[in-house]
Amino acid sequence: MRFAFPTALPLLDALPLAPYVGSLFARTKPAFARDEERPCNCTECPDYPAMSPVDIALATAFDRAACAYRWVSGARPSSREWLRIINEVDRARTLFRARGWLADPAAYHVTPPAVDAPQLSSRRSRRRSFLHLTFESGYEPRPDEPGRERWLGYTANRTAHAWILHRSQPDRPWIVCIHGYGMGFPLLDFEAFPLRKLYERLGCNIVMPVLPLHGPRRLRPRRAR
Repeated sequence: MRFAFPTALPLLDALPLAPYVGSLFARTKPAFARDEERPCNCTECPDYPAMSPVDIALATAFDRAACAYRWVSGARPSSREWLRIINEVDRARTLFRARGWLADPAAYHVTPPAVDAPQLSSRRSRRRSFLHLTFESGYEPRPDEPGRERWLGYTANRTAHAWILHRSQPDRPWIVCIHGYGMGFPLLDFEAFPLRKLYERLGCNIVMPVLPLHGPRRLRPRRAR
């Protein structure tokens, strides 16, 4: 049994927007800078300018190009892996239904264990200083959950990471920023959020946890094969 993957389709889908991509990269930084100067991202604010059709086209072009790159450069499951995934999802659905977790998803989640022996180190990325937090992840799938042994075998994934921007003033509010797919690196994560506004202008503390299987928790480089 074999599966065919339409590798070229995302690229073909993005071709009609290709003329906008060059302009997008030329205007990316000014656009982000303008966003950081706005009071908020609420469309109800009277001084919030509406996005122009060109801005929408540029944002769409970037999104399509990014999706095409992810599809072409990312590893895709083999036919055998697809069958394993289908089997495990089916077994998990049966287990979750029997335990009542499908009807009450909140019952599945347990209180996470306390962080044991966290480590903090100072780092810099593009002239920005930050703290790098690491600790041993206490998460483990339940003994009867499909894929438990494979998950526990992901050695790099068992160390949790987070980037922290901390103000010296006490009682500053904290903001948790969750990165997107394929991220988890300071260079990318810091560019994805308006840190000049949140950290420098509003004075908030920032913590950016690295999601499982991303950044330093990934299993292998994205495309080295």
